[in-house]
Amino acid sequence: MIYAIQILDGEFVKIGFSSNDDVEARVASLQTGSPFKLEPVFTITGTLRQEQTVHALLSRAFHRIHVPTPPNEWYPGRVPMFSGFLEYLRYGFEPGIAYLENFDPTLKLPGKKGDHGNINKWPSARRKIEYNAV
Repeated sequence: MIYAIQILDGEFVKIGFSSNDDVEARVASLQTGSPFKLEPVFTITGTLRQEQTVHALLSRAFHRIHVPTPPNEWYPGRVPMFSGFLEYLRYGFEPGIAYLENFDPTLKLPGKKGDHGNINKWPSARRKIEYNAV
């Protein structure tokens, strides 16, 4: 399974993989080394290879918006690009990847200065998501 776990009310979010489908067991194993309370956000079906793909595409997306990529899989959860990605990843690997592959930092939401990731302007991503949601 691919999971998302947060600390500090979403300030940082870890994307990871576990061969065990019990997210609570994974949280418990990570909690021993963390001074912060870990909270599961969601899990999706996925493989280690898919989780590695997520990290590679996140690295590229963060590079495009000039935000350093964390070395430990804990991402800044309040960056709009990352928040948008999480919303699509909740529906599965393919929608999350479609969001990252089509992410364009030059597109902005109307009326929101500096907000990246308006996927509604990307017809190809919308088609992929609609296709995979059926």
